[in-house]
Amino acid sequence: MVPIFLLTYNEQDSFVEIYNDQFVRTHFGPNNIHFYVLDNGKQPKIESWCQRHGYTYYASEYNIGSSGGYNWIFKTAFRLRLQAAVLMQADVEITSAWPLLFTYQLTRAFGTTHFITWPQTFHHSDYSAEISYHDLKSNLPNLGNLVGFDPNTMHQKICYFDENYVVTHCDDLEFLYHMRTKNMNAVNAISLLPGAVETAQRFVLPGTETRTYSHVIKFNNEEIRIHHVSQHYESHDPWLAVNKPYYDLMWEQSQCQKRAPYDPARWQQFGYPAYPVQHELDRFFKKFPTDGA
Repeated sequence: MVPIFLLTYNEQDSFVEIYNDQFVRTHFGPNNIHFYVLDNGKQPKIESWCQRHGYTYYASEYNIGSSGGYNWIFKTAFRLRLQAAVLMQADVEITSAWPLLFTYQLTRAFGTTHFITWPQTFHHSDYSAEISYHDLKSNLPNLGNLVGFDPNTMHQKICYFDENYVVTHCDDLEFLYHMRTKNMNAVNAISLLPGAVETAQRFVLPGTETRTYSHVIKFNNEEIRIHHVSQHYESHDPWLAVNKPYYDLMWEQSQCQKRAPYDPARWQQFGYPAYPVQHELDRFFKKFPTDGA
């Protein structure tokens, strides 16, 4: 089995259009791919998709976002005793299962020392983009929306996101700095593909009328589009206002080499329990007790 953890919040219309039943039968089924879905938005179309194809579906009680969602996935994969896994956000569009299989194979080979990433920044400096946007112009690093990871290594090294980041923003950037203190590095999978072409393009999201900027990677007959869906349906500004000052403080104090003690009040001020990730882990393994034995 090739385990893929899907992190989703509000992408159901485009996701089920892209990964329709025919796509699943053609690409996922023959490659023994199994999805474990963390649905932060309680989306009925995502739940139905999982039921039709026999995938593991979990709707969180709270929207723990990417900062909590990544840790939930890393820790769930460890408790499921998986040797390697791939994290995919639901705004990633692929034309076959190949990127998932490639990421998984790289993780099996290098996961004890590296994260396998597909960041939405160009891996070379002499790039040209059809449409520029802030991430590409600044060329800032990010973890990407498709990540290969070794759950056992992460557990042993305690290499997780800082849960002082609430929901989203700045969390993955800090993690890229912090993981180096754990003797871990990120490998940009795109840099391993000779002749791969990266551009920024505008698309209409499949199954919707929404236009978005997307990061596009083309390699041979494969195409990967990262659409940034959530930004069109909900403002991320409140989470940026909460997380950016904390990130700036950690950078000023130690260039993100150290972290502050966990402060549950950062989540509680928005109505969350004191330990939202652990809360969702407990709920999941109560629902699927045999998986977490």
